Amino acid sequence: MSQPGVDGDLDGRVGELRAVRAGFDDLPMPVVLVEGPDHRLVAANAAFRRFSGWQHPIGRTLREIFPGPRGQLLLEIVEKVHATGEPVTADEWRQQAGATAHATADEDHEFAVIPRKDARGEVCGAVIQQMDVAQRVHERQQAEVDAAEAEERYQEAHGTVVELQRALLPPQLPVLPRVRTAARYLVADRDQAAGGDWFDAIPLGEGRLALVVGDIVGHGVAASAAMGQARAILEDAMVRSHDLRTSIQRVDELAARRTEVRASTVCAAILDVQQGRLDYITCGHPAPLIIGPDGSSRTLPPSGSMPLGTAGPIRVASARIEPDETAFLFSDGLIERAGLTLDEGVGALRDIARAAVLDAGPAEEGAASPAERICQQAVELLARTGYDDITTLAAHVLTRPHVPMSVEAPADVDGLLELRPRLCERVARLGLDTAEVQGLDLAATEVISNVIEHAYLGQDPGSVRIDAAIGEDGFLEFAVSDQGLWVPESAPSPVRGRGLWIAASVMDQVEIARKGTPADRGSRVVLRRRLGRPSNISEPEVSGGTAAPSRTPLELRSENDEPSRLVATGCADIASSADVADHLDRSSRGGFHDLTLDLSGLQLLASSAVRILIDARGRMADHGHEITLVAARGTPARAVLDVVGLPCEPEGTDRPPGAWPS
Repeated sequence: MSQPGVDGDLDGRVGELRAVRAGFDDLPMPVVLVEGPDHRLVAANAAFRRFSGWQHPIGRTLREIFPGPRGQLLLEIVEKVHATGEPVTADEWRQQAGATAHATADEDHEFAVIPRKDARGEVCGAVIQQMDVAQRVHERQQAEVDAAEAEERYQEAHGTVVELQRALLPPQLPVLPRVRTAARYLVADRDQAAGGDWFDAIPLGEGRLALVVGDIVGHGVAASAAMGQARAILEDAMVRSHDLRTSIQRVDELAARRTEVRASTVCAAILDVQQGRLDYITCGHPAPLIIGPDGSSRTLPPSGSMPLGTAGPIRVASARIEPDETAFLFSDGLIERAGLTLDEGVGALRDIARAAVLDAGPAEEGAASPAERICQQAVELLARTGYDDITTLAAHVLTRPHVPMSVEAPADVDGLLELRPRLCERVARLGLDTAEVQGLDLAATEVISNVIEHAYLGQDPGSVRIDAAIGEDGFLEFAVSDQGLWVPESAPSPVRGRGLWIAASVMDQVEIARKGTPADRGSRVVLRRRLGRPSNISEPEVSGGTAAPSRTPLELRSENDEPSRLVATGCADIASSADVADHLDRSSRGGFHDLTLDLSGLQLLASSAVRILIDARGRMADHGHEITLVAARGTPARAVLDVVGLPCEPEGTDRPPGAWPS
């Protein structure tokens, strides 16, 4: 019943008590009023009672209602409100729905804790209102899932484009006797789709090298495909005609027919080291920079040709280039920056080129040449704040060309150990990757081993000679010669004759130019391989020169103290073949026990060691046992075993004996 005076005023302002109670109790979200320092409940609606699981919560404290860790967090919030007198909202607070049968799952809620003040303005309690934000949380979480899926699709698509560009762009740059080249390609950042930039360096012989940087209009797979067409046509025209204007006309005709290539830009040049001249054509593309050994640079004037396929005339321009200078070609993504003019962008590039040249060591020493330093620093420093595709290509004219190598040593194991590191050291200076150096090392080892085993059989000891040189076509040619008689074996062995086979597997050409006879003593085997220095595609670091691999002696050790499991490291060649045979014989008890040999750690597996493995396999098979060879994919040993067809298991395979792979 309403009291006269105050209650009457409340009835008029708030409503009749019974109606207010009913409305409060029917509120869909939990609401509770607490009073006093211990926060005792003085009012709680039905939603709160259901949520908490307490049917008679009045008079209880918050700590009693919510005794767990979550209750402690809520209590801390209420105490903060009580102390400060300021309301607090806890957004998306995950709270278990009570401790009774009603509490079957976690729910997300938002708590608003509002201070209650008495007539003196002091905090006497709080109103706690709880709102279910599960729908909002669900929508946000779904949006996060959608965003993650979209990001995954983007990364997959972006990765497809990058892989396509990797397949279409040259993975290697030519190694030439008088020019050191470098390239760096960086795919557009995530705000852009990967585009159609491309580069190429094509040896034309006689000291001439074609250099190309182009930019297909557009982005994505279509631009990459168009780039592949343009690059292939231009490369073919350069190789066939050796003429700059003719080659650009071919790709210009393509652009006139194909809309996806039309209006694309290209800078193509032919560097003639003998003449000291750079002929170039800029079809709507930035002109090259010529950078001197002192860091000074000059921007060449455009040749005046229009973008491809726009029916404009094709004009050729020329410039002088001296020894120790660098020709630098680049895409416009390197100099186009928000807030900068193109001249300012070129000015920033020239400053970086100057610092890169002054910081570079002599290119002949095989470390980072001026060409490599310019490409690396230009991309890394100018692409820090976001970028379109960026392509750089540099050619540094050497002051001293790579000179031919001639070295002679005794035709024995000691001679092999002398010749191999000298050849490897020489080729490593060229900046080749490790796999290329290992391939050349393997080929040389096989051919020299042939000389050691056959050239002077039954004769006075002789010598073996290596002559190596890099041609203007980018091929390394080295010849292995001797003065022996090469007496044929009386009984050819079925396990011999693999040396030249293995050498041929890692070279482009192997030719027996001369084979010793009684009338014409001495043999000469000529090996040729097109050398390539790795180009840098979508990678943040640039590779410097590869150090010459040191010859690590062969080591065979038991794995986990099990005599039947051997691990090999180092070099297995003619010098260590006897050790290999001895270890295999002892570990297999003369062929009467199964044996596992892990070759993954070998730097070199020569045919002389392969022959030992074949012999051991046959001997063990005669006794009903086997040798299991293990070689991880991508290792030097695995490559040799695949060539000779000797079965092996990948690293980590646990195969029961008696089941060779087919």
